[in-house]
Amino acid sequence: MSNLRKNDICDKLIRPAMEKAGWSSMDQIYRAYPLRPGQVTVCGNEARRDSSTELRADFVLFYKANIPLAVVQASQHMAGEGLLPAIDCARLLDAPFCFAGNGDGLVLRDATRADAVPERQLTLDEFPSPAELWDRYCAARGWSPQVCQVAASDYAPGKTLRYYQLKAINRTVEAIANGQNRALLVMAAGTGKTCTAFQIIWRLWKSDSRKRILFLADSNTLINQAMVNDFRPFKSAMIKLSFDTKGVERADAPGERKWGDRKTAKEVDKSYEIYLASCRIVTGTGEKHNDIYKQFRPDFFDLIVVDECHHGSAAEDSVWREILDYFASATQIGFSSTAVDSDYFGAPIYSYSFRQGIKDGYLAPYKIIRVDLERDTLTGHTMANLTDPYGLLIENYASSVLLHKPVPEQRDLAAAARITEYLQATDRYAKTIVFCENTDHAARMRQALTQANADLCATEPGYVVQIAGDNADGKHELENFINPEKTFPVIITSSKLTSTGIDAATCKLIVIDRNIPSMAQFEQIIGWGSRLHEDLGKSWFTIIDFRRATELFADKDLDGGPVQVYEPKAGEPMEPSAALIDPLELPDQTPPGDTPEAPAGQWCAENLRGDIRSKLLKRFDSLAQFLQTWQQAERKTTLLQELQAYGIPLNALAAQVVAADTGLQNLDPFDLLLHVAYDQPTLTRRERAARVKKRKPFSSYGPMARKVLQALLDKYADEGITTIESSEVFRIQPFTNLGSPVELVRSFGGRPQYQAALQTLVREIYRAG
Repeated sequence: MSNLRKNDICDKLIRPAMEKAGWSSMDQIYRAYPLRPGQVTVCGNEARRDSSTELRADFVLFYKANIPLAVVQASQHMAGEGLLPAIDCARLLDAPFCFAGNGDGLVLRDATRADAVPERQLTLDEFPSPAELWDRYCAARGWSPQVCQVAASDYAPGKTLRYYQLKAINRTVEAIANGQNRALLVMAAGTGKTCTAFQIIWRLWKSDSRKRILFLADSNTLINQAMVNDFRPFKSAMIKLSFDTKGVERADAPGERKWGDRKTAKEVDKSYEIYLASCRIVTGTGEKHNDIYKQFRPDFFDLIVVDECHHGSAAEDSVWREILDYFASATQIGFSSTAVDSDYFGAPIYSYSFRQGIKDGYLAPYKIIRVDLERDTLTGHTMANLTDPYGLLIENYASSVLLHKPVPEQRDLAAAARITEYLQATDRYAKTIVFCENTDHAARMRQALTQANADLCATEPGYVVQIAGDNADGKHELENFINPEKTFPVIITSSKLTSTGIDAATCKLIVIDRNIPSMAQFEQIIGWGSRLHEDLGKSWFTIIDFRRATELFADKDLDGGPVQVYEPKAGEPMEPSAALIDPLELPDQTPPGDTPEAPAGQWCAENLRGDIRSKLLKRFDSLAQFLQTWQQAERKTTLLQELQAYGIPLNALAAQVVAADTGLQNLDPFDLLLHVAYDQPTLTRRERAARVKKRKPFSSYGPMARKVLQALLDKYADEGITTIESSEVFRIQPFTNLGSPVELVRSFGGRPQYQAALQTLVREIYRAG
């Protein structure tokens, strides 16, 4: 058992042993390897990562880049103490070996069971080499040398891959190398399916396992994104099928596409190795374009990768199925963002859900605002005056046929007003997509939103645009919409994008104003907002639901559920105030496992107080330990920052406590935490300050020092502990009236004496009794 710190054990004892065994620190040994960045928690309008859900492995050992073999965890105590954490990390990576050590020895767990002994004790000098572990792994899998060669093929250099992407890529490459001819991967929208597909194709192509490859996607936009981003390393080996009169397209420069030299679209150049095409191009949209795929021999491609295969590509009666059947000899890999029942592809090789992505911290959580336009906006006095375009009064109204009546414009105006109200209360430039019922509805919504945002549209007509499948200008605007560096368009309306997974990292608001026919399409819609972009202020996204689709397709097994649900009535604000009703104070009559219905005008928030209580009780063993930690903290501000990082949002917690009991305003964070976690009675900051004044603890100080301490106490009562602990406190009122910062510090005899006096004041503030 070592007396060294854990970091020293890792760096001074375990790492040298691994290097001595032949592991390279340059590209095989990864220290503090990140697996989960930590779930994003949202409370009100605040978001932060929950550090308690962050996960790193002390070491991950790779046979080659992105091919993990082992996880190593260190401990200051028994050698095997880190084995369970190592196993958890190894499962995420599909790493077959785990090591746990304390600097004196190691425990090896071999998941391959190659020698029928799952765990063995080792000395540091017995640490196995990379070749030894790789050979043991290949032998346990029963792989031939040819399979081993493909399974060890190089990744394309580039972006750092996440653990689930590595898992999906390695499993798929290994399965295909081992003879599997059909494969399915289920990965939630926003998790990097295109990047995953590229690496699978690259490794099979570079290993000469597959040489002619067809990548099929649902839309032309997805193909364009792939060409200039993830698939760009293919360079001149890659071509995109295009029916423009100038022929096929190549990616010749970053972010640019260039036409090929073919003179007619019917002549497909068969000299390339990587072909990309959209569904429309391959299946054809007109007589002269039909059966383009038949220009290739049935055995031309030996690998076909289908993005978003749940859209019917594998259905027996689909046109895409004709293509898959035509190239039946090719290995075929399907990607889907939703679970599919596919007899064609078989059971998924790997699945990564939206819920897991949120839990890991790779996907954005979401809020829901449900607005019943039919009940709240188009009833009562509004409904009584609803007229058609000819000014005739409407007597009978049904929401299910509203969009087919000759008077949908007034409903569009009502929806546009609600959307605009939300944007005005939050961010007028938050990227927003409105999903509409059809092309006419999308055009009307564009006009209604333009009218509702006339102040901005007057100077920037591109603030609101419509994107239609057959509208070339709209396709160009879609590229601008998904570009983080482009401000406009801010709002797009469309009926054509519900089945398309676009990388729209900055989309913060999704509006559903159409009937959603399936869970698959609902998941695709959510995918528009699921990508995190924290450096641009996107930590969550919001869904405004005019059709109750979020209620119809609610499935916590899919996504864990929204963090908040709000159902404003007519006349209530679209963005609720900070004073929220605490769900713990509402009567709970919901059967276990069901989602409680949101009381109108209130957030049904996650169990914030219960979550914080459990975290505090986990962080501190007892009330006594919490009190001791608080009293011993030299700066309370530092301790509060640590608690915030631990996942305790104090501002949001204070808002809910005040909403439940208005008598609990102006609580010190100390009292707030005591009340929530330990059910202790509370004191306001003013009450604490009044107690200090009664005790008169400043009598030993000089006149100016007493004035300073009195002012600090008053400032505490008004603003709290962080203000008086700040080094800038003497630069604000009322201290600037008393003298310069230097003069005020000198009134105590110097900075050490001032710091001692401040500590005395803080102790008095939190003194019991």
